[in-house]
Amino acid sequence: MSPLLFEARGRDFKWQFLSLGPDGEIGTGDEQSLGNELVVPSNASVTLFLTSEDYVYTLDVPDGRIAVAVPEMVHTIQFVSPAEGTYEFHTDPLCGLRYFHDDLLGTLRVTSSFAGGSLANLR
Repeated sequence: MSPLLFEARGRDFKWQFLSLGPDGEIGTGDEQSLGNELVVPSNASVTLFLTSEDYVYTLDVPDGRIAVAVPEMVHTIQFVSPAEGTYEFHTDPLCGLRYFHDDLLGTLRVTSSFAGGSLANLR
């Protein structure tokens, strides 16, 4: 199964997730906003293309690795989604005030199935 591809964009101390559009490219205007909750099936290969609109952020994925989002740059991180459940995407806006921003970060919701193979069916 091909990896699920998403953009993770840091802005205003929170993550916004976007599904890539038909062209499979970032920043072409055909992406679909998913808000700050990313929903994927369990045991799926996930690729996140990280960028930022304002600050440098770090993002901890469920397996404990850390990636960096920097304005005007794109970094990639891949992981396999864990068991069904809801997980926090821990982040640090590198301003020294992380705990003031914790309620605005992002979540990963893992479902037990990928109904019909469509992202729309997971919302």
